[in-house]
Amino acid sequence: MKEEQNLIPMRAAVRTVVEFSIYGEDLQIGGSTRMVEGGNAHRARQSFAREAITGYQSEVALSITVFGEAVALEISGRADGLFERGSLCVVEEIKLASSGALNMADAWPEHWAQAGCYGHMLCEARGYEAVCLRVLYVDTEGGEAACFERVVDAGKLASDFHMLANAYLIHVEEGVAWRVARDAGLAKLAFPYGEYRKGQRDFAGNVYVAIRDRKRLLAQAPTGIGKTMAALFPALKALGEGLTGQIFYLTARTTGKQAALSALDRLRQAGLALRVLEMTAKEKCCPREGGMHCDPEVCPYSKGYYLRIGDALEALRAQGGDWKSDIVYRLACARMVCPFECSLALCELADVVVCDYNYAFDPGARLQSFFSNRRDRHDLTLLIDEAHHLVDRGRDMLSASIDSGALRGLRKEWRRAHGAKNPLYRAATTLIRAMELVRRDMGEETEAWRADAPLVDEARAFAQWAAEAMAARELPGRMLLDQFLTAMVYNACVDRYDDTYVTLLQRQGKELAVQLSCLDPAPYLAKCTARLAGVVAFSATLSPLRGYARLLGINPEADGLLSLASPFPPSNLWVVGRRVSTRWAHRADTAAEVAASVAAMVKARVGNYLCMFPSYAYLRTIRELLEPLLPDTCLLTQSGGMGEAERTEFLAQFVPGERSILGLVVMGGAFGEGIDLPGDRLCGVAVVGIGLPQVGVERETLRAYYQKVMDDGFAYAYRYPGITRVQQAVGRVIRTARDVGVALLIDDRFFHHEVAALLPSHWQPIAPARCAEEVSDLLQVFWEEKGV
Repeated sequence: MKEEQNLIPMRAAVRTVVEFSIYGEDLQIGGSTRMVEGGNAHRARQSFAREAITGYQSEVALSITVFGEAVALEISGRADGLFERGSLCVVEEIKLASSGALNMADAWPEHWAQAGCYGHMLCEARGYEAVCLRVLYVDTEGGEAACFERVVDAGKLASDFHMLANAYLIHVEEGVAWRVARDAGLAKLAFPYGEYRKGQRDFAGNVYVAIRDRKRLLAQAPTGIGKTMAALFPALKALGEGLTGQIFYLTARTTGKQAALSALDRLRQAGLALRVLEMTAKEKCCPREGGMHCDPEVCPYSKGYYLRIGDALEALRAQGGDWKSDIVYRLACARMVCPFECSLALCELADVVVCDYNYAFDPGARLQSFFSNRRDRHDLTLLIDEAHHLVDRGRDMLSASIDSGALRGLRKEWRRAHGAKNPLYRAATTLIRAMELVRRDMGEETEAWRADAPLVDEARAFAQWAAEAMAARELPGRMLLDQFLTAMVYNACVDRYDDTYVTLLQRQGKELAVQLSCLDPAPYLAKCTARLAGVVAFSATLSPLRGYARLLGINPEADGLLSLASPFPPSNLWVVGRRVSTRWAHRADTAAEVAASVAAMVKARVGNYLCMFPSYAYLRTIRELLEPLLPDTCLLTQSGGMGEAERTEFLAQFVPGERSILGLVVMGGAFGEGIDLPGDRLCGVAVVGIGLPQVGVERETLRAYYQKVMDDGFAYAYRYPGITRVQQAVGRVIRTARDVGVALLIDDRFFHHEVAALLPSHWQPIAPARCAEEVSDLLQVFWEEKGV
């Protein structure tokens, strides 16, 4: 018996098995919305049926196992409803009705198939000779819109079921064959660089243990340790040993994504069989001008998508496992399938997925089939690069806002197209009027906050009518889609609203923006990272480590914390400090001192430098003072809104030459981290101020919240993110073991204990300079000692 063989246990949902063989032709719009509405409709119908039908059972768990050559596949699911009618058991499959349900001649084939799978399972488990299959289409309130029934005998149910199961089983066994070959290669995989760097083996070992023990690990690993490979290599070894089933490498920036892809390319080029997928944002890979309106009536890449996706996936499998975004885009477009949806399909096949944070954490963008609905989600591993970004990104993902000006724009266009009596026009008007009442309550304040979520009923009504309009394909499409998604995100935020939220109100002339702002993403992040096969969050700047653990939902007592020393000789970096106040109230008085100190750094040695400021206004002030002090120096200035091409051109100028270059940039911006200027491309960095975020209503609400829950509101709202910016800024200087350079910290608070305690040990002690001349003297001594 195959049951007695040493088969690999696998699991699949009934719906997955059915949809593998039976599917529609086109991509459908509004999928996430209909999922929510469908869930509500299911519950409403089931609640009614339990009262109206004697013995009605809802959400009945059923399963059956089928056997292949290498796999024992458990197929399971929950029957929406079961009840007895005379001698027959009725299997009810509930589906949300579409607008044309009343005119349906029969149920959809995939819906009959799902009901039939449950019918077969019941016949096997209870010995029924036949069952009544019932496909019921309901409205959003659970009311009956259409109903279809048929009695099917056990033999027919078994035949239909095994046809579906066997087709899916072949697919599963092809995947198993791939994994067997992949795991054989991973077993032989050696560390690609021969020797580990200082600290790299410790990091890699802790990553492996975290995956093996299914724990979270938060690691502070300074620049130069080789974090990317130290995270990926042990994770891949664990993958080959069956300790995890798939790896998601999450990044916040393009540079992090490229580093991961380069590391994986190195392994694949050495002969490792590995499927690596790069996910790209939908708006960046849509081949249509204007894009992202995935309506099969207007998008040829959505029309007939399911008829062509199989061919596209086969072509991608045939060309190997290098599924970078440009490769996927080219092959998908050649076969007229949506590149983004093609990437989602490839997620099921990939061994490693390299993507942005939002695919794992954003409630509106996360891959639900992987991180919410998947039964074996504990077989996923997350590697979270530059994890210090996840705090603010987490807040942004969990927040939502509605803008009355944007709503007025939609309403105006809608009236032109459909008149003022249209339900959507009225819903938008009601929502705008409710926002006007909130604005009046603010009085003369331009910014304010409140502890409850307004506009709840009005936003839900607007979203409902917007969904109806989209289903009817009423124009203007893109404007409607944008406001519909805004309302849906807002409504989802209302459902999460608790004491970790606050409502921020911002007056913009006659208009108002209402933002439901998440103050503390830690509980949500903790839930997202629970029950996975290891979660490793790492960065060079996580100081203090226990503080960041708290912010990221990591339990310092139950999870792992790791802090590693810099692998570079401490003598390669010389840190000089100036006790000058850069507080906003003192900036005008100390600007000349700041400029003189920066100029002294540049004059100490011809080379390339960066000077980082807390704001553009401060940057411009100091630049005016620097121009006469540094007449022979090329001054480059960051401007707001620089595009990628402009940023690349800016950095390209940092090459060694006979003339010094000084780049004036803003801390925390595009040049504050994530840039790599090794060797003589960068000799030093000046940091003006301690990087504190700008004071405002939102930041002050954070301060009040963390004062309440952590008894140190200023640290969590201002000091910790500020010091992270400072560390990232100075981290631009030493990029390799051969680099030498200087850092000039300009602010008296760098010498205060609460700030100094957060700075890396290899910066200590900071050499104090009493004046600009001493800055020059100290740095010249350093350069002479280094033979420069």
